[in-house]
Amino acid sequence: SDDDSSTDDGDSTSSEESAAMMGQISQPAPQRRQIMPTEVAATPLPLIDAESSDDESSDSDDSESDSSSSSGSSDDNDQIHSKGVTTGLVSMTPVVETTSTLIDMIPDESKFNNKSTAQPPSSQGLEGLVMAPLVMDKDAVASDGDIEDESSNWQVLVRHDLSGGLAVSIRFLRGSMRTKESRLIGFDPQNTAVVLVQVRFENMRSDGRPIRRIHLMKKKVTNSGVVPTTRIIVPQEISTLEASKVSHAIVGLEFAHASDKEGATHAKFDVKCDRGTTTVDICPPLVELIQPMEMTKEQFDTKSNGMHGIHQRSKAAISLSTDGIKKRLKRLPSKIQKVSAMNPIGKWNDGNCKFVGRLPASGNEVLLDISCDADSGCGEILIYCDNAMALNSLLQFFKRAIE
Repeated sequence: SDDDSSTDDGDSTSSEESAAMMGQISQPAPQRRQIMPTEVAATPLPLIDAESSDDESSDSDDSESDSSSSSGSSDDNDQIHSKGVTTGLVSMTPVVETTSTLIDMIPDESKFNNKSTAQPPSSQGLEGLVMAPLVMDKDAVASDGDIEDESSNWQVLVRHDLSGGLAVSIRFLRGSMRTKESRLIGFDPQNTAVVLVQVRFENMRSDGRPIRRIHLMKKKVTNSGVVPTTRIIVPQEISTLEASKVSHAIVGLEFAHASDKEGATHAKFDVKCDRGTTTVDICPPLVELIQPMEMTKEQFDTKSNGMHGIHQRSKAAISLSTDGIKKRLKRLPSKIQKVSAMNPIGKWNDGNCKFVGRLPASGNEVLLDISCDADSGCGEILIYCDNAMALNSLLQFFKRAIE
């Protein structure tokens, strides 16, 4: 029995030793946690040199005691990190705390884009857009700026008694108003083949009822010898035009090329509404296509004195009524400016006034000289131009306008 007990004691002793050895083997060695690049370093890492790494690998208990003591010396380590001290073979760099998130880590596309990030103008991309015509009272002022001084007289296009009460009138824009409206609808104001027309719709029904669905529809021109249009901008539909109301809109005409021939530019439209359809023609006269220019009186006299050929000058007699003739003669320059795009040279002086312009296609100069006697009302018109066809048509036009 003693032998058995001693044997049992030996077995227990050997089992304990084996258990202790197994415990030492199964116990995992302490591992150092690595901070990934995407993680935030909350506290600075302790300094590690070659000797300390050897000690930790040989004795895990010492590493545990070192870890407990390292928390107490964190302030010293912070000072060492801030100075960027190099210990042994490992170079330590300062650790910077950051509050970056995953959203902050997304790359900025503007850094990889070579294009300019400047914002475009607020009006860019709006060229060619046509606003709906505004409806207003008949006596309301529908114009802005100098449109009255930079436009022709109103011309009746559709008579109200022939179109169910809808009256349509047009006038041609010039100068700065033509330039402004051309840019708004996407036309080139420097193009001499561009014509801007202001259209006025008016409800003149006698029964006081509204007119609905008013709009313009362009038609193809089949006449020979007519310059075709390349672009036409028409206004949007007017849904309702109440009685005694008016509405203004802009129509843009761009022809294939300019022409010095009277009546060569021609556009055709259908004026439609719930009362019916009326076909109309818009034919810009040559005087509306003339381009303005500047010239002094001395230059005018020099030019006119050198143009004596039968196809270079034309003359016509005029006769005005003597009733209020002095006032009429003073208003004569402004009247010529209203019916044409010619530029005046000075004012009415001693019964004479002069105007100048250029033909749209050839650029030939057009000189207009008007003289009239304030007592008798008799006078003459002289026109100088190198284009014989334009010369005769312009002479007849100005004679009718003055008389």
